[in-house]
Amino acid sequence: MKYSKYNYIFKSTIYGFLLYNSESNSFAEIDETLYNFLQNNKDEDEIKNELDIETINALKNARILVDSRVDNYFYKKKLQYNMQNFNTNSLSLAIAPTTFCNFSCFYCFEENRLPVFMNDNDIENLIEFIKKYKNLDQLDIEWYGGEPLVAFEVITKIIAKLESEKSIKFRNHGIISNGYLLTEEKSKYFSKHPLNNIQITIDGSKETHNNRRKLTSGGGTFDAIINNIDVFLKYNENTRVNIRVNLDHSNINEFIVLYNELKKRWEKYHVDVYPAFVENYTDGCSSNCTVLDKNAIVDFYINLHEKHNFQTNYYPINRTGGCGATRLNYYVVGPKGELYKCWNDLGDKMKVIGSISENKIPNKDVLYQYLVGPTMFEDEKCKSCEIFPICDGGCQWMRIQNLTKNKDFNLCSTRKNNMDKLLELHYTIRLKNEANKKQ
Repeated sequence: MKYSKYNYIFKSTIYGFLLYNSESNSFAEIDETLYNFLQNNKDEDEIKNELDIETINALKNARILVDSRVDNYFYKKKLQYNMQNFNTNSLSLAIAPTTFCNFSCFYCFEENRLPVFMNDNDIENLIEFIKKYKNLDQLDIEWYGGEPLVAFEVITKIIAKLESEKSIKFRNHGIISNGYLLTEEKSKYFSKHPLNNIQITIDGSKETHNNRRKLTSGGGTFDAIINNIDVFLKYNENTRVNIRVNLDHSNINEFIVLYNELKKRWEKYHVDVYPAFVENYTDGCSSNCTVLDKNAIVDFYINLHEKHNFQTNYYPINRTGGCGATRLNYYVVGPKGELYKCWNDLGDKMKVIGSISENKIPNKDVLYQYLVGPTMFEDEKCKSCEIFPICDGGCQWMRIQNLTKNKDFNLCSTRKNNMDKLLELHYTIRLKNEANKKQ
């Protein structure tokens, strides 16, 4: 037996000696004697001679001490990753009925896409493409763009044809929209053809949002979006509405005000208001964004809790890794029926892997990069990391950009280099909750 490489042990300035294991996701306060013993990374004979059997068993159950012969967890996670990615029982499609958008957000990675719309022939090809998957248990659809509601008529035609195919069953049905065109007519439509979720972005105060997320004509959008969500919730109270707030240094302090306002406004509904963080994808963002690094993001969350008692799950969870782009039966469908593996590639002709009207994938190089290209399982830095079990490996699109275009995207989790702060925060909340239960 040996000391697990997935242990994270440190001396907290608040709570003393703390020990966390990312494989078992166990966390404990320990005394100084055990801390010093574990820090020295003793061999098996020393462990047996210096620790009592009760302590050894407790450490083994928490995976603090593991079998010295093989790291089974690495292979277990790799197997789960491959089983997830090569499962063929479902088909997931992010469908862009158009690449046109009525907004001109300076940080958007879609800034140079041509305005293309799906026509009736493309719709027929899409339905036939889906029907080729004979053994599906479920179908997942996410409407994407551009702004998908610009092509609302296309969406209604596709849904009508899918619903007429009795063998096709929706598992998840969602849309990513800026919300400006989410009129009462469309809200009524989705009440009859329900969405599981809708994502809409609101970037801070009215003034800030209108500056960052304006119409292509230059007009503001805040009031229209808020009013549209009011109406949408009236007709779609069972749909989860995810309000994404894109943050950088310029608007980070506005999050909690917006969060409190919107949560109060829509407290009776399934509305989740959450922070997201602008990435430096484009030239427009390079000159206009003040992007937060991973350490600043963690400090942001800590500040939210300490100053505003913001409640979220600060404790880590085990992650298999991967995303839609790394899964065999996942495609982004462009408005002319072209197929991609990642949302970020939409509109890039070099990243088209095939078409819904073909029975082959001509661009296998891109396909292989996403499906079987380098991942956390081949990255020596990842494999030796103590938080490997709670990491998803980072964005595969970014990993490919780093490898093929000499980019320098940080693939590490925000928890990397910040475990002390986040575990202390978790422990503070846990002790506070335990104290409240005793009162």
